[in-house]
Amino acid sequence: MAKRHLDLASALEQVAPDDREEVRNRAQSSLSHGDWPEAPLVKLAPSQQLPSCFGIAESINAEGSHCSNCPLVDKCSLFGRKAMDITARLTGHSSPLWEADKRRVANNVANWRASKLSAQEDLMCPEAG
Repeated sequence: MAKRHLDLASALEQVAPDDREEVRNRAQSSLSHGDWPEAPLVKLAPSQQLPSCFGIAESINAEGSHCSNCPLVDKCSLFGRKAMDITARLTGHSSPLWEADKRRVANNVANWRASKLSAQEDLMCPEAG
């Protein structure tokens, strides 16, 4: 369940103007007595600090704006190539989703062309009626 947290100033805006001073004093008192402990600071491991695109070969563009400024672009490219090699070995394709998308598009094009050809044939050979 997500929680919504407001800073004190935003919370006080939700309180009737006549009650704001009392609510502010109670909040400050609760804070000073430790009722609202500060969130603990947790040091992240280096692997938790990688950008979300790291190693996703389809998103790597060394000349692109987001990759050209990234200090990890060389490692990312290497990792992406390794990931694609492993995926190709396991599935037969370097990008199974891309292959499935190509098949879907090819099927859609074939169906569209067949329906267009069928419509043209209907125009050329009207049924006897």
